[in-house]
Amino acid sequence: MNVRLIAVLAAVLGVFSGMAQAANEAPLTITLGGTQHYFDSNRDVDNEILPSGALEWRLSDDWAAEFTYSGGDSESAIDGSDVNIDQWHLGGVYYTEPQGNLYPYLALGAGELSRGFKTGKESDIQANLGAGLRYYFTDHWSWRADARWLHSFDDSDNDLALTFGIAYSFAPPKGKRAAPVVAAAAVVAAPIDSDGDGVFDDDDLCPGTPAGAEVDSRGCEVVQEVVETASVELQVNFGFNSDEVTEQYMQDLGGLAEFLGQFEELQLEIEGHTDSVGDAGYNQVLSERRANAVKAVLANKFGIAESRMTAIGYGEAEPVETNDTEEGRAENRRVMATLSDTAGN
Repeated sequence: MNVRLIAVLAAVLGVFSGMAQAANEAPLTITLGGTQHYFDSNRDVDNEILPSGALEWRLSDDWAAEFTYSGGDSESAIDGSDVNIDQWHLGGVYYTEPQGNLYPYLALGAGELSRGFKTGKESDIQANLGAGLRYYFTDHWSWRADARWLHSFDDSDNDLALTFGIAYSFAPPKGKRAAPVVAAAAVVAAPIDSDGDGVFDDDDLCPGTPAGAEVDSRGCEVVQEVVETASVELQVNFGFNSDEVTEQYMQDLGGLAEFLGQFEELQLEIEGHTDSVGDAGYNQVLSERRANAVKAVLANKFGIAESRMTAIGYGEAEPVETNDTEEGRAENRRVMATLSDTAGN
C-alpha cells in the first residue's frame, strides 16, 4: 500500500466520519455473491467470475459507507498459468428515491487491485464509479446488483465489474426523509376577526354572526346536522413500503362499492395507516398514498364518485398491533373506512 493510496483512503474516511456524526443510526448490511471481472487487455489476465462480499454501514437515509472485496484465481492470457486476484475498495453509496421496495443507488470509491503471477506480484491503485439496484423482499433480506467502471492510477488501465449478491440488513431500510420546510420571514399586519367567529374579516362573507354561533369556512352560520356514522374495517393490507392494492382484496372492495351504490347519501372516509419502520414524515406520505390507492380502486374500477370519498393518512400514529414483530407490522399496514349518513334538519 503506497503513499497515494493512503492519502485517498484518508480523504474518503474523513468525509464518512463527518456523515456518521450527523446520522441518528447506522445499520449494517452484509452482502455475499460474485463479481464478473472484465480486465483491460493490457493486464494479460483472463476475464473471470470471482467470489465477492461487501460490508455496508448506513450513515443516513441517503448515504452509506462500504467496504468491498473480490478475490480468487484466474489465468494468464499469455501462457495460461494461474493468476491470483485480490481486489478491495472503500467507498460510498448514495441511495436515490426508492420505488416501492426497489432502492436505486450510485457508488464511488478507491482501493487496490493485486495480481499474483508466477513471475511476481503487481498492484494498482484504483478508483471506481458505478450504479446499482437493491430490492428488499423482506424487512431484512434483499438482493443487489451493480456495474462499476474501475480506473487504475498507475497505468491508466480501465476495467469493468458486474456484481450480484444476496444481502442481510440488521435493521430494516429507512424511507426518505421529508424535505424541511423553511419559513420565510415577512412583516404583515395582524388579521382582524371583528365578530369573533374564527374567520378573519378578509374571508368573512357573513360579518356580524351571533356570538357562539357555529360558522363554516366562509364565516356564515351553518344549520346543525344529525350525523350517523358506521365504522367498517376493510381487509386491505399492504406489503412493506408499498401502496399497491392487490387482487385478493377486490371482492371486499366490490362489496363495499355495491353497498355505496344502494345508498347514494352515504359518504366514505378512507383512512390509511403504516407500521413504524422508517421516518415518520415518510410514513405519513405513505399512509396518504395507501388511502388514495383504495379511493382510486373504488372510483376507477367500481364507479364510486370521488366526491363521495375522502382519503386521509394517519402515518404510524394509530397502530392496532405491536410494531416489534413482523406479524404486528403487517397488521398495521392497513386501510380503515368510515361511512357517514348525513341529513340536514
